[in-house]
Amino acid sequence: MVRALQIALAALVASSSCPGGVQGFAPMPAATPSLAMHRGATSRAGTRWGVVPLRKGPLRRIQLGCAGSPDVPASTTDITAGGAVSEDETLEVVTTPKAWPCGDKLDKAIILLSVPAIINFLIVPFTGACDTFWVGRMGDAMKIAAQGSANQIFSTTFWVLGFLPSVITPLIARAHAKKDQNAVQKHVGEALAMAVAIGLIGTLIVVLLPQMLLGVVLPAGSPAIALATPYLMIRGLTMIPQMIVTVGFSTFRGLVDTVTPLQVAFGSNLIRVILLPVLIFKFGMGLVGAGIATCVADLISAGWYLRLILTRKLTAPGRMFLMPDSKTLVSLMGAGLAVQMRTLAMNAVFILGAKTAASIDATGNTAAAHFITIQVWSLGGTMLLALSTVAAILVPRAVAEAERAGAGILPPKKTADRLFLWGMLSGVVLCALQCFTLPMLAWFTPLQEVRDAAVAPSLIGAGLQLINGMVFVGEGIMQGHGAFKQLAINGVGSAIGMIVALQFLGDSLAGVWLAFIVFNFLRLIGVLRHHFFQGPLALKNMPQ
Repeated sequence: MVRALQIALAALVASSSCPGGVQGFAPMPAATPSLAMHRGATSRAGTRWGVVPLRKGPLRRIQLGCAGSPDVPASTTDITAGGAVSEDETLEVVTTPKAWPCGDKLDKAIILLSVPAIINFLIVPFTGACDTFWVGRMGDAMKIAAQGSANQIFSTTFWVLGFLPSVITPLIARAHAKKDQNAVQKHVGEALAMAVAIGLIGTLIVVLLPQMLLGVVLPAGSPAIALATPYLMIRGLTMIPQMIVTVGFSTFRGLVDTVTPLQVAFGSNLIRVILLPVLIFKFGMGLVGAGIATCVADLISAGWYLRLILTRKLTAPGRMFLMPDSKTLVSLMGAGLAVQMRTLAMNAVFILGAKTAASIDATGNTAAAHFITIQVWSLGGTMLLALSTVAAILVPRAVAEAERAGAGILPPKKTADRLFLWGMLSGVVLCALQCFTLPMLAWFTPLQEVRDAAVAPSLIGAGLQLINGMVFVGEGIMQGHGAFKQLAINGVGSAIGMIVALQFLGDSLAGVWLAFIVFNFLRLIGVLRHHFFQGPLALKNMPQ
């Protein structure tokens, strides 16, 4: 029997076509009729296979590295703590992925999740670019600056208040990995209730205080304030629908479904893109028309998500919009406070960058060039942000599956390492692509002086992608671990670093973007420190 098990284990490892997954198995010899090969549950961190007896018994597990350089034990005595495996026992083999991408099941999972997420996230900057394109066709740099400033204020307000996606996604991912549908419905219902309450607060802030908020970005007395005020007020009316959209997106993301959010985003934003030129030019509504087009798209998205959540029974009607109990609320708000601190710090950086750019000259050309650079840069940065969301899904799922299988922390550690490398390689590719897309600057404005001012910061933004790849993935991994406090500390510390850098570099637009490099480099140090030295997957926690 011992020899039969050795043959089976060797066949399992040798038949793998790629490191990180076992692809097949060899039949057991006829001499061991009481044993049968059984294919175990598929894990995102690797494929689990076991040698399972026909009658139930105690379970013993071993863990092998990736196929390709297997450490095949000499005997079953070497691989079991309690001696040789008897006919009354189950022997389960857990494999773990290698760090480098190699086309195995983990890579396929990353790709299958990333591609729809990338397209989904790209829809947002693409429609934003359409906004900028049509506003730019009006031939007034001040209107581009007004719209960009209003969007920055709305985005900052929204994400400072909208901590739910970062908090709720890991909770849903863990509950789904454990097949706890009751917990999934509870989390979704409570998140919807909090989304409405928080969205109402955001609407009141933006609608009642638009000029005060715009004064944070634009210099006092700037004509752009009067242009941006009605646009910002209309955007403020969509705060509740957008909060509901983030809960819907986070729900499906936690369920490892990135296709459904793509369908919702594509459908609603297609309507937005169609409405933009009609409202801006045909009806002569200008910036107000751009705001209304966005408002309509957000309302459609929110209604669509609510329908999907109910029809797929992701929450019960009785649980929808039911506020969490005091204990859960305190826990969510505690995590949310840390998320808000980080978001506030990060958005303060972008506001400070916008304000510095707007103060460089009074013509609005530098501010317009800055916001156009943001649009081009965000096209690549959004792809990397999609990898961040995939990390926030796969790492907590890998941890939950490893805990359930008793496999320790090595499989989720290898999963996280693989994601880091995907981020690094993606950053290199996007840096090169952005350098080759500089001609896109001409699409946003007919003003040559604005195009010229945007060239240098666009090249610096391309270099930023080299850092962003690992930063975004690392922060996604930290979200998956629920390390919101450490994320907040990293964000605040990096923001302080950029503020200091702007004191020396803030006299030019290129200098503003060099300060962004300082900001992201400090974030990179923070995520690497957590991953390798502080977090649950740190080197010190690895088995010796």
